[in-house]
Amino acid sequence: MLYLGTRLFQLDALPLFLDESIIVEWAIQVREGSPIGFGYHGKYLLPWVYSLLFTETGAYWSVRFVTLLFLMIGASAIIRLGKKLTSWLVGIVAVIVITFTPMLFFHDRLALTDTILHAMLSLHVLTIFYALDRKTPNLRLTGLISLTFIIALLSKSTAVVLIPLPLIAVIFLTHNWQWRSRILHTSVIYGAIGLAWLPLHVLLAWRGMNYFGLAGQFSSEINNDSLLDKLIANSQVILEGFLSYFTWFGLLAILIASLILLYKKPRHGFVLLAGIGGFVFALILS
Repeated sequence: MLYLGTRLFQLDALPLFLDESIIVEWAIQVREGSPIGFGYHGKYLLPWVYSLLFTETGAYWSVRFVTLLFLMIGASAIIRLGKKLTSWLVGIVAVIVITFTPMLFFHDRLALTDTILHAMLSLHVLTIFYALDRKTPNLRLTGLISLTFIIALLSKSTAVVLIPLPLIAVIFLTHNWQWRSRILHTSVIYGAIGLAWLPLHVLLAWRGMNYFGLAGQFSSEINNDSLLDKLIANSQVILEGFLSYFTWFGLLAILIASLILLYKKPRHGFVLLAGIGGFVFALILS
């Protein structure tokens, strides 16, 4: 309720943000009969939601409120993930950190793709942990893993870089399993994600659209710097970005929480740090 209250109060106080105005334009296209025409940008979900809530006045408040509902799911998933890994206290501390992180306080009060993205990815990670509690695949949990990742992908196409998360989880969390069970779980999870994404992929391919086009364009820009220069420059940019989002206090809290996760047995924190570390290293090399 603290997390919701800090976001909900005067939700429409901020004027329409630039990214929100672009979403408005796409929502108009949806209402005019072109729901996938802007697919190259890789951001379908919010324009679709916006088109359903479109009114002459106050529409962006409605979309921001719907975005908050997604965020509440994400915050609940973070608390539950903390309990799953160690204790309720870890999850509550994590939510307090994101509640008072300045940049997130700004982002969460706007209808932006990143807000839904981090909420759905939090639930995605939680469902992976629960799914790997048993050696035989659970269809309900597998479906939820697929659904949360597809929602994240529909929010922003760059979520595709986190597709290895289930595989990383299987590697680190099932070390006492037989290889047959590992392969079965991995195959079922990725099969469900593929089946869920296939209809939209076929439709876009038929229309000659690449949903990951803009993300691919950014990742393929030519950079002639040496590897050492790239590592130094990108590391500095990433550190500055983390400071902007979390502040020194937030980074210290994250470090303490990480050490607690690594200290507690079983050390499930390894899979989180492996996923985060691999993602950050990929950013440094990009």
